[in-house]
Amino acid sequence: IYTTTLGASLKKAWAICFIQPLAMFLVLIPHDMWIPILSNPIGLGYGITFLIIASVWSWVTDRAGRPGMESTHRTIQAYLASQGNDFADAEELMEQRSSETKVTTAQIRLSPSNGGSEFTMILPEIHPGPFHPVGGSNIPYLIYKKFESSAMVMHSISDHALNLPSRNEVENYLKSLETSKVKDEGIQCTEPVIVQINKARVTGLLFGNNPLLFLSLSPHGMEDIPSYVKTEITQYAKNRNYSRTLLVDCHNAMGEEIKKEDGEDLLKAAKSCLDSLITKDSFPIEFGHANSDDMDVWTEDLGMGGLGIICLKINEKKYFLGWADANNMENGVREKIIDNFSKKEYQLLEICTSDTHYSPVKARNRNGYYQLGLITSADKLSKWFLEIAKKSETTTDAKFEILENETKVKVMGTGIYEDYSKALDNSLKITKVFVIGCLVFFITSLFL
Repeated sequence: IYTTTLGASLKKAWAICFIQPLAMFLVLIPHDMWIPILSNPIGLGYGITFLIIASVWSWVTDRAGRPGMESTHRTIQAYLASQGNDFADAEELMEQRSSETKVTTAQIRLSPSNGGSEFTMILPEIHPGPFHPVGGSNIPYLIYKKFESSAMVMHSISDHALNLPSRNEVENYLKSLETSKVKDEGIQCTEPVIVQINKARVTGLLFGNNPLLFLSLSPHGMEDIPSYVKTEITQYAKNRNYSRTLLVDCHNAMGEEIKKEDGEDLLKAAKSCLDSLITKDSFPIEFGHANSDDMDVWTEDLGMGGLGIICLKINEKKYFLGWADANNMENGVREKIIDNFSKKEYQLLEICTSDTHYSPVKARNRNGYYQLGLITSADKLSKWFLEIAKKSETTTDAKFEILENETKVKVMGTGIYEDYSKALDNSLKITKVFVIGCLVFFITSLFL
């Protein structure tokens, strides 16, 4: 405890572990028994041996993560400190192991012709994390606020290798968004195309010559969509002479790492959607947007950005897209909300989450967070979303702009997680051996 969690040196731990029981001994044992007991060689031998065993255990486990991790104990101490909002040490350790890379952020900005409030859909290549409150754990909300709450921060196809390790890198990234450049613009968009193949569902819209695809396996769920899916879809779109392909991981159902057959179905659905979009007519865009900023929607399974809805009016038909600043969704919640919208004759195409790693409360479960719909019922969420949708359906003519930004930031990469996992596994194996050894050693003391 003293060396692993409190950061005391072995010398200090030895002093404490000697003085504390000695003081109790002197208080509880009659003084005329002190010398006989303290001079007992077997008793002293056992006591000294236990201290030596504990010292060896501490020394070995601290080095269990080498060469990738210099000190396992320091990492544990930094993590524990971060849970009390003292995240400086954790961020320092992570930034030391991070490497600089280029990341791209794509945006679709809708600007009303009457000069009103703009709306932006943002697809950052970075990934929220690693854990609250360290680094970019709350990056979706910070981007949301930078765009004055008139935005949806989507989960792009990325994973924890693209985590920002520190607040400094977060600030650098946010500042870089100010230099985004317009790559394309227009006033027309196709009606949505929805392709379902087995569990995989892809919803697509074509802004000018720029497809926007929403990928989901809901209600079956999955972990982050792997990068090979993005690579293959983007290449397929280039072969079809599309300009820029924008991909959204809806992140709206809980699941394990994506299976090969599900990945193949996502690819087939995306390719089919791209093929269909080519044949669709385009129409002038109207849009409206609203969010929950002026509503009382605080709940333990929702982040600081709350809920949002964008209404797209295309060819005199209204289509809605829902967004929640949350870490994934409970399986089946999306379907219940969409069904409730359908009963009100509202066409809700998708509900996406930002995959924020912000936690309004400390979740006491294996995930470390509450996914949307686990605490708040689907009916209550439907009520909130419908209220927001009604505010958003007053639409106005708009033009779209496709913006891109490329910036250099430090990201955590995959190596750091592999090293953490290795250090933890090694430490646990070592601890098991020492615990079994100490137990056997203790049992022998009962017979001497």
